[in-house]
Amino acid sequence: MIFFSKRNQELIKELSTPAPVQCYQILHDNCHRHQQQDLLNLLGATYSAVLFLGASNANAVQIVVAVERTVFYRERAAGMYSELPYAFAQVAIETIYVVIQTFIYALLLYSMIGFEWTAVKFFYFYYFIFTCFTYFSMYGMMVVALTPNHQIAHIVMSSFFSFWNLFSGFLIPRPVTETTWWVGLSHGSAAFLLSLNCIFCADLFCNNFQLTTRH
Repeated sequence: MIFFSKRNQELIKELSTPAPVQCYQILHDNCHRHQQQDLLNLLGATYSAVLFLGASNANAVQIVVAVERTVFYRERAAGMYSELPYAFAQVAIETIYVVIQTFIYALLLYSMIGFEWTAVKFFYFYYFIFTCFTYFSMYGMMVVALTPNHQIAHIVMSSFFSFWNLFSGFLIPRPVTETTWWVGLSHGSAAFLLSLNCIFCADLFCNNFQLTTRH
């Protein structure tokens, strides 16, 4: 019963993937790459798109893990389950869904924004999206494991998302955090890794374009 419930949850997550992509396609359709502001627009589009669906993944996985944990407690008391194999199985199953979801999302987002179609750049973009979705999903699973129920887990997760987004380097520029005690908070933000990936990704995409600045 739980297996089919998990499959339904994951199916809904897969089918809901194209809708956010369409919204970002309307906002950033075939972005130009001739000025510095155009590069910043690409960074913002990539960051917001991945952060939005990554947070959705972390939220969607919590109820599934919470329901499965009830069965785990019962089976562990009966001597049927062990902690590490159960955790590895959860990660392996969720990774399969993330791989499929990442392919759908990366293919749509890459083509709709209008990035250059080369194999190296697309697979780098796919790897970047996959790693981000994976640690967001694993974070959602970890919070459920560390809290009594998924309601408290959702509260804890939301507070950390606000913290990550604030110190990721977009709302508060990186040079500002380097000169204050905020630099430690910036390194503690998982979204900071996302912003670094966005910068590397944009550098890979735009290294063939001539960027000009306005005077």
